[in-house]
Amino acid sequence: MSDLKHDCSSLVKFSEAIPYLPKNLSMAFVSGFGNTMKMMNQVLKTYKGFDWYFKGLGPTLVPDNEIIILPHNGEWGGVESEIIAIHSIDADKHPKYLGYTLGIDFTKTGMRRKNRQLTNLSHLSKTVISNHVICEPYPLNKVINTKIYREGQLVFNASGDAGKDNMFVAPEQLFGYLFDNTELIPGAIFYTLTGATISSDKAGISLQNGDEIELETDELKLSTTYLKENHS
Repeated sequence: MSDLKHDCSSLVKFSEAIPYLPKNLSMAFVSGFGNTMKMMNQVLKTYKGFDWYFKGLGPTLVPDNEIIILPHNGEWGGVESEIIAIHSIDADKHPKYLGYTLGIDFTKTGMRRKNRQLTNLSHLSKTVISNHVICEPYPLNKVINTKIYREGQLVFNASGDAGKDNMFVAPEQLFGYLFDNTELIPGAIFYTLTGATISSDKAGISLQNGDEIELETDELKLSTTYLKENHS
């Protein structure tokens, strides 16, 4: 069972590496939705229906300020800036919303660019998550600033509009879809990426070893360092 000893009654709580993480890591369920945001890299999109992807279990979550590593067969990787919603499953198998935080969706983008049949597999990758939770309803508007530094030099700087008012589909509909199509186990914790507003790959940024990625909102900050697995 997940240990929900924390009181999330005030605005920002937690200083743990990964908030609400169950002791049994197989009880942490990480997934993401795509094609939900009206704007990607400040470019207006056309809605064609949302996608859902399974990202992995607890071990795929990466704390703030730690590294993400691209496996050698991943071709190349990309990062996307998103809001993560967190839910617990109570004893009656009902989802309970716990709050939201900031996340980096890291995927093996080169894998699916070369072979679309590997799209689902490319999403089985790491998710970087802030160690703070905003204990309020999913936000209506939230600007996410994204920066990428290479050898100390800023190579990418962009802001994107996240939040319910900037989505094609309400987050409640996404959560309903997720919980209606997933086995709900009491004590499980769901970490759900709700849609990217900034994408490094779609912006034409090819990540290189040692790149530092930083995200920031008015309340939260998050950073990680990108490395590619050495394979000879």
